This record gives sequence, C-alpha cells and structure tokens, in this order.
Amino acid sequence: MRLRALIPEPLKLVARRALGLPRLRQIDRFMHAIPGLIHIGANSGQERHLYRQLGLHVLWIEADPEVFQRLRENTANLPRQRAINALVSDVDGTEIDFHIANNEGLSSLMYPFS
Repeated sequence: MRLRALIPEPLKLVARRALGLPRLRQIDRFMHAIPGLIHIGANSGQERHLYRQLGLHVLWIEADPEVFQRLRENTANLPRQRAINALVSDVDGTEIDFHIANNEGLSSLMYPFS
C-alpha cells in the first residue's frame, strides 16, 4: 500500500493549499480543456498513456541522446505525439554544457552539479 493512500482527502487539500499548489480537480479540468502541450525534460515519456487517453497533441523534448532513444521508441506508435532531441534554454544559439546524471537521465542539468 502506498503511503499517499493513507492520507485523508481533506488533509491532502490543506497540504496543497499550504504549499500553494492547485487542487487536483483544477488540474484535471485544465488537462481536459487544452488541445496539447510541450513536455520539456521528457525522459522516456512516462506520461504518454495519460496524454493519449486525454487526446492531447504532445511535443516531447529530451536533451539526453540515450534517453531520447527510449522516448522515441515509447512514443513511436502514438500518432499525436512527437519527440525531438533538443536542449531548451532562454538564449538561442549558445553552446551549453549538458551534465548527464547517472540515474537514467532523471535529473540531468544545464548547470554543474553541486
């Protein structure tokens, strides 16, 4: 049993408010109202089935070339989902060192690890 399942719903709402997070129902309404999204830092596309169920058009962006290969394989048969291997920054055309983590790409960064 997951720990989250043990937390009463009213306590979850209080915690979300205290952290400044939107209520889950608001997120659900938002996800049903949008036609698509851009998922930056896609990793291997863990959310792909949820996005497919919601009928969303998805542009996946993953910077790590090895992780990108898994992402491309995982989304290849999903017609509304497209994956590209790129690094997104606030500055165009600048060469950036990309620091790849050793945890299957889950926390790679543009900034040095500290």
